[in-house]
Amino acid sequence: MASISKPNIKNYSQWFAGENRAKSDQTGFFSLVNCDVHSELGILSNQLALTTDSATPNEDCISEILTNGDTFFFSTTSGKIWKRTNAGVYSLVHTGTQGNNYGCKLWQGYLYYATSTKLGRITEALASSQASWSSHNDSFGTFTNTTINRPMITIGKGLYIGDGYYIAAVDSTGTLVLNVLDVP
Repeated sequence: MASISKPNIKNYSQWFAGENRAKSDQTGFFSLVNCDVHSELGILSNQLALTTDSATPNEDCISEILTNGDTFFFSTTSGKIWKRTNAGVYSLVHTGTQGNNYGCKLWQGYLYYATSTKLGRITEALASSQASWSSHNDSFGTFTNTTINRPMITIGKGLYIGDGYYIAAVDSTGTLVLNVLDVP
């Protein structure tokens, strides 16, 4: 008769010890979503839902936090850009001329934002200090592909931006370089 081995599942009575650091040792617990394991030992319950602190913005957005704590919300449905100060005050600072926003990232003193075809930017200092973005550039660069997903990541001395099956980059001199990598 073959023996069946049981997976190494954490005993629920031992939750006070905390979860293991390595995901492989957590036997599936790392993938729990909206679960509260800390309020009552041994009880797995739903997490309370988040509440909003404002009705603005009232559409789907992506966001980026500046070094001074201001948060910018880039609408994925209308091209609008809102600023939230540390004090919790929201203001509409700009409506993009190139359409909906699909990516944003703060890098080397600039707040970059991308639409389906264009890359825009504004300096971090002016983004926070101006009531309206009079110094922005909605057409800083033009992408090779039209897409509705512009993930951005900083690696080393570059800001890398998804461009369909290509990767575009803003180098350390602030120049947009298209097609730095072709992903099959």
